[in-house]
Amino acid sequence: MKRKYIFFVFCLRLSSLVDAQDNYTVEYNTVYKTFSKDDQRMPKENKRINMVYTQGDSLSFSSGGTRRENKRNSEVGKRYDNHMEFYFPKFSRTLRVNYIENPPLLLEYENKNIDWTLYSDTMTIAGYLCKVAVGEEVIAWYAPSLPVPFGPNQFRGLPGMVLLVESRGAYVFYIKAVSVKKRAPHIVLPKAKIIPIKDGESKIEEMKKYFED
Repeated sequence: MKRKYIFFVFCLRLSSLVDAQDNYTVEYNTVYKTFSKDDQRMPKENKRINMVYTQGDSLSFSSGGTRRENKRNSEVGKRYDNHMEFYFPKFSRTLRVNYIENPPLLLEYENKNIDWTLYSDTMTIAGYLCKVAVGEEVIAWYAPSLPVPFGPNQFRGLPGMVLLVESRGAYVFYIKAVSVKKRAPHIVLPKAKIIPIKDGESKIEEMKKYFED
């Protein structure tokens, strides 16, 4: 009887550790420049806000523009925008919205991870000490104290949340975190048909389990 009690307490503590894993809400300012064919003209600067919400280290949801959380149930993911995507690092899959069809669809893609090289340089961003990583034509700064492999757009897969991205190639952009909150609304899927990946094994059923009540 005593052994059963000890095992029960162990499982309860383990469950508490899993449930206590931090979730994050990160707001980014994104600046990118587009060039005209006329080299004499200055590039046009465009700005937008991107949001990334995380659920443990297993799921993130990103969207364009600041979102007001539903106060009743505190959810994100139901409302469409053309930059939204759900990222599942453990399955190497992403679900992205597609507006070509009406109603919109969610398409399953295999994650294409950047080949990062890590360095020891540090910089403080949004109050967090960050380390630098360099990929092809891009530099990223990530915070090891935020131990999740997420970031804006496709800039992910590092041992900490990516808080700053700078381009080094022809396409000029700059993405910087301006706010980090250690909480996040519940991530839900919109009511949309999911189109499985064309080449490779689909992980749709596994991904859906993250949204079961």
